Amino acid sequence: MNDNVAFQTATFSAEAWVNINTGQAANVYNTVISRGGSTNPWGLWVNSNGFVHARIQTNEGGTISLFSSNAVVQAGKWLHVAVTYDGATFTLFANGIAVASRAVNGISVQSVSSMLTIGFEDTPSYVNYFSGSMAQVAVFPYALSAAQLQTHVQASGYAANNVSLPSVVVGDQRATVNWTAPSFVTGSVIG
Repeated sequence: MNDNVAFQTATFSAEAWVNINTGQAANVYNTVISRGGSTNPWGLWVNSNGFVHARIQTNEGGTISLFSSNAVVQAGKWLHVAVTYDGATFTLFANGIAVASRAVNGISVQSVSSMLTIGFEDTPSYVNYFSGSMAQVAVFPYALSAAQLQTHVQASGYAANNVSLPSVVVGDQRATVNWTAPSFVTGSVIG
């Protein structure tokens, strides 16, 4: 996609359904969406080791990376991945659930003049392709909410499980959090 003045916004969201090929070598980054080429102002990847990765570059040249746990990506299975930036917070999602988030300052995504790429990333030191299938790739000039992403996951027809937003019951100096964990959650929640 060529650079478009209409997409020079201060916020964004990118999402896609991904299914990486089986039999990939260890630690292969499969580029879902990237904007920036050699400078990589922002991007979204799935890794053959099982995690989702998003990165955004600050105005000072530093980068902020977000990672999911290693059990999220499973070769041969569909997964919805998304990244949002609302002007203050950078958030990574897997199957509509926020898996990593960070407050950030000093980012001007509206001044990025390089092209947006889907399924590959071209830098001076390497070319990184997506190996597998992608569906329903979308980029928005605003940050989607968690509820909107949940709607996309459930409406897509690819969802392998029902993912519910947590509910909280407060009383007697304690809070109880209830939710249905997605099938990719394989560990314990401690808090």
